[in-house]
Formats: sequence, structure tokens, C-alpha cells
Amino acid sequence: MQKIKLYASKPLFVLFVLLALTLCVFIFCMSSEPAVESSARSASIVVKVVQTLVPDLDRYVPPQKQPDFFSQLNHYLRKVAHFSLYALLGILLFCVSAYWERPWLSHYGTAVAGAALYAVTDEIHQSFAPGRGPRISDVLLDTAGAAFGALILLLFVLWALKRKRAKKPQEKN
Repeated sequence: MQKIKLYASKPLFVLFVLLALTLCVFIFCMSSEPAVESSARSASIVVKVVQTLVPDLDRYVPPQKQPDFFSQLNHYLRKVAHFSLYALLGILLFCVSAYWERPWLSHYGTAVAGAALYAVTDEIHQSFAPGRGPRISDVLLDTAGAAFGALILLLFVLWALKRKRAKKPQEKN
């Protein structure tokens, strides 16, 4: 199996570690919020975005059905946020791992396993916030996000390495 080492720069390695830790702290802070505050913040974002994008919402969704409409959108926004944050964490953990020369599958596995482990600990931590509790579905969603993010980066890296190898014989001519 092909081994990959993306970079040798210690400052770049430190940057990726710091970015991953910063993201983990951000996730930790969001999980520390009581359910009421967290839900209210995301709901207000949904309302502002919808009002900006669809100023005449009453034409499409009757006013009496708008609370349910906004509630559903809020639910989806929160799930997309989980997936996206962990996709970014998967990318960052892949970059941290890629400082060492190892098989590409090892980098991918390290990123996904690290993010999954963090998701589990975050759900446990979240259970201490008022109105919140751990959900296996969130751990699975977070892990899927990390797997997706790391996979996108892995595919890009493998594509770039293949392109680099394909150019080498042409450069000799």
C-alpha cells in the first residue's frame, strides 16, 4: 500500500494541531450550552436566513404552519452543523497524521477514529448540560462527517500524487 507524507514542516504540523484543538474547543463550548440556549441560537439563524432568502414566505408557507416549518429547518441545520464540523475535524486530523510517512489507509483511519472518539466524549460531556443528553445518532452522524471530510482530502491527495507521477516521465523528455 502506498505510503503518504504530505509535508515535513514542523510549523505546519503545529498549525494543523492547533486548528484541530481549536475546533475541538469550539465543539466543546457549543456542547456545554443548555439545550434552550443552543436551540434558540440556531433557530434565530434559521429565521434570519429564511427571511433574507424568501422575504415573501407567507406566499409559500401559511403563517400558521411556519412554526413547524422553522422547527424542521432548525433540526436540519443542527444536523448539517454536526456533519460539517466533524468533516472539518476529519480533514484536520488527516493533516495532522499526514506529517508522518504511513500508508494512506492509516492516515484515513487515524482521522476517522480520532474524530469518532472525540464525538463519543463530546456526547458524554453534553449529557452534563441542562436539557441535553448523549445520542448515539449524533456520534454516528459526527463520525460520518469525519469519514466524509477525510475521504474528500484523501481522494484529492491520491489524485494529486497520481498527477505528479504522470508528469514525471514527460518532464524527462
